Amino acid sequence: MELYSEISRLVLTKDEKTALHRYFTKEPTQKVEAIAILSTCEDDNEKVQYLKSLLEKTTSIEQLLITQFSQPLTNPPSENELEVYLKHLFLQKIPIRHKHGYITRISILNLGDYFIDEDVGQTGDTVSSLCEAAIMLTITGSENNLISEYDALVDRNVVDTSGATLKMFRLDLIVLLHDVLIFKAEEKKDFDEFDNAVKELESKMEIWDPSLFGDLPYLPSYAAAKEQFQWCIIRRDLTAYPISPRYNLSLLLHRVLVLISAFNMFCLLVTLEKLVTISRPHNNLYVVFLTLLY
Repeated sequence: MELYSEISRLVLTKDEKTALHRYFTKEPTQKVEAIAILSTCEDDNEKVQYLKSLLEKTTSIEQLLITQFSQPLTNPPSENELEVYLKHLFLQKIPIRHKHGYITRISILNLGDYFIDEDVGQTGDTVSSLCEAAIMLTITGSENNLISEYDALVDRNVVDTSGATLKMFRLDLIVLLHDVLIFKAEEKKDFDEFDNAVKELESKMEIWDPSLFGDLPYLPSYAAAKEQFQWCIIRRDLTAYPISPRYNLSLLLHRVLVLISAFNMFCLLVTLEKLVTISRPHNNLYVVFLTLLY
């Protein structure tokens, strides 16, 4: 019996199947025992009940994490406060595997302020999995390799229809909320193209008009080239202003710092929602913030 094929065949929810894959990845020594027990089950119902009992040992806090990170700030930080804000502690620590292993490799940063080990009996499910993938990310090949599994949830390499950018250009990544542009990014394939990515944050803008941006104080963004990554904002005068160091994503420490700041960036986008002009037809926020991790 092939364990994962059996899990896929049985009547389980998608979340349960994902959780079981995570369980056996984390506890590979349990596979042999599980196969032996499943082989003795009289029917599929008994198999399902056994597998569900394994999941009861781990509590999912994924919804709690989503709720906590969706809490808006009282006010958006000023542009001079943003670099410090991106390092803020989380309201809820995120369970990840092998936290202690990461700590020994990047002792300069206290990961315990942001993450806990899954062996405490909690998991963030998809959130935890994507955090682990972001930390262990290896960047190779074209700029498309920077795109995450959530690519379908954002618009990439498209013309912005909000009117805020020049229609003749395609942007590498945009986020629209209430049909208003609230985030954009430029990505380049080669290491030496980073300055071009920053310039394109500016050059592809059309005009800063309150009818297009509401009361937004700035437009969050990032520039990336190969392993280089930097958070920026676009000011109302359409100049790009860095709000983080230029990170090297080939370094574990830098990947973790970008991961931490991505969660805080999402909270910022949630906060900016209330400043967006909403007289236009409403669109749901169709971006998942972990897209930024890639």
